[in-house]
Amino acid sequence: MGEQKRLIRPLLQLFKGYQILVLGDREFHSIKLAHWLDSKGISFVLRRILALIFSQTINHTNGYNLWD
Repeated sequence: MGEQKRLIRPLLQLFKGYQILVLGDREFHSIKLAHWLDSKGISFVLRRILALIFSQTINHTNGYNLWD
C-alpha cells in the first residue's frame, strides 16, 4: 500500500479542490488502500483479483457502500 499512497499523494495536491475518482487495477486492490482513500473522502473503483472475497461493508458519506 505504501507505493500506491506515494503515487496518489502528489495527485491529491495537484487536483486539490476537484472531485477525484481513483480507478485502480490489480495492483491497487488492497483493502487498506480502500480504507485510506475512503478516509480522505476520495471516490474509488478498485478492480480485484478473482480469488478475493468481500466480507465487510464500509458506509461512505455519499451513500455508497464498498464491500471488502
